[in-house]
Amino acid sequence: MNIRKAPCFAAISLACLSMALAATVGFCAEWSTPLVIDQRDGDYYASVVVDSDEDLHVAYLYVPQFGAPEIDYASNASGSWHTEKLEELPMLAGTRPDIAVNSDREPVIVYSAYSADPPKLAVFGGRFWDISDCPALEMQHGAPLVFVDRDDNIHVAFGYADKSIQYVWKTGIHWQRSIFQANAAEVTGIVVDSSRVPHITYLNREGKLMCATLTDGEWGTELVVSPTYGM
Repeated sequence: MNIRKAPCFAAISLACLSMALAATVGFCAEWSTPLVIDQRDGDYYASVVVDSDEDLHVAYLYVPQFGAPEIDYASNASGSWHTEKLEELPMLAGTRPDIAVNSDREPVIVYSAYSADPPKLAVFGGRFWDISDCPALEMQHGAPLVFVDRDDNIHVAFGYADKSIQYVWKTGIHWQRSIFQANAAEVTGIVVDSSRVPHITYLNREGKLMCATLTDGEWGTELVVSPTYGM
């Protein structure tokens, strides 16, 4: 998620079961009346980002009670909520998408259609969506996460079933990638600092929260916190 362009960029994960997707905006400790973004019955798995104009951008996996799931995008940047479908998926397919915005306040979304296929990157270019595969191995993986840095470079991270973590980044039109063994169960976050150094947080198989950092081409990991059992 891109958190550099506003005083309080938010990255919120929502999982709403059998309910319409709704949004509330809080100012001065007061919450506004919830706004319904999607009226359909079903399950919703969403990510949210706020741009520098304080407009909301939402990417979500919609799973109807009957029918094919789909990846959708919604925004209130026009003054009212606008929703559009990015892709209709096969039955029982899809992961919760992740979303960021670039310096032009345009959305950048990553998601997976099939868990064994490379994650997909959807970038809005002002009028049309450009949807392409990330340069990744064809292997079972978890939901991908995305971050857009101050130079509008795109960074994506996700975990493979073999416990490794894949990190790919795009500078201009060129992709690079790096894989490291992390004993990872789930990738939980990615951020890139002003020196373009990525920091990836993840849970390992023991339930510990770890942080991996790529410096001079080498990955280093450190413990953030261990679970406290019995509490």
